Amino acid sequence: MPGTYTLVVTKPGHTSFTVSTITVGDADIDLTQDMRPEVRAITMLCGDINGDNMINDADLTVLWRTDNYKKSTAIANNPLSDLNGDGMVNDADLTILWRTDHYNKGSVTIP
Repeated sequence: MPGTYTLVVTKPGHTSFTVSTITVGDADIDLTQDMRPEVRAITMLCGDINGDNMINDADLTVLWRTDNYKKSTAIANNPLSDLNGDGMVNDADLTILWRTDHYNKGSVTIP
């Protein structure tokens, strides 16, 4: 339907990404052809375990909980703590969460 929309892209365990002011008319929409720099650099950061769209101490707390840390995703209380998808919540996931380009970062949102 023609109009102006906002697109929100989400993936569990990642920050979301929002693109505002997408105008839909008669032609197809192809975001790869959108030349706005903020759209060309779509970024979703891995490590938002608790779903608050920030990667911070709250996510670290969830990962380190005794019912998550050093557990397989089959028995972990929060399987989203397995950030690398290897089936275990362990130091490899902690390394991803603590990456300087992820930690204490929020979503990339287009104003």
